[in-house]
Amino acid sequence: MGSSAAHQWAMIGFALFCGSAAARSSEAPVNVLGNQGIAVYGHDPVAYFTDGEARKGQDQLWTEHDGVRWLFSSDASKRLFEQDPERYTPAYGGFCANGVAKGLLLDADPQSWMIVYGRLYLNCPKLFNGFWFNDTISDIKQADDNWLHLTGHLPIQVMLPRKRPLHSDP
Repeated sequence: MGSSAAHQWAMIGFALFCGSAAARSSEAPVNVLGNQGIAVYGHDPVAYFTDGEARKGQDQLWTEHDGVRWLFSSDASKRLFEQDPERYTPAYGGFCANGVAKGLLLDADPQSWMIVYGRLYLNCPKLFNGFWFNDTISDIKQADDNWLHLTGHLPIQVMLPRKRPLHSDP
């Protein structure tokens, strides 16, 4: 078996492990690998949007959503998440977006992230040589399709607020 085939089998094995370590509920799985039921390695999912950075949450500021504990860096972040958890939950439950695009549930690094059209995507750059998507929109569409096949759930779609027209007709 060549090193390429061995690498593929290692990734498949890791993906199966990730799938078994995901939070189980009637909802889509959330990545809680190595975190005893805590999402995003304890990072505040709201801070990516409000502070533009990955920020660790505090143990005393938490809420439960989809059977998973989410930590926050401030009361304001916690309130925003509780008002609209789907808005702040990372795409694909916090699994590596690039991995999902390739049909695998892989662990993600909360320091490797991007927001595309109002949606937070986490990545595992060490497995993909630091690269995100080759063609972002096409790869997200592929990941959305794969998410349905991998989990049996549709990906969360975020509805961004519509801008008001400059004028309105009476």
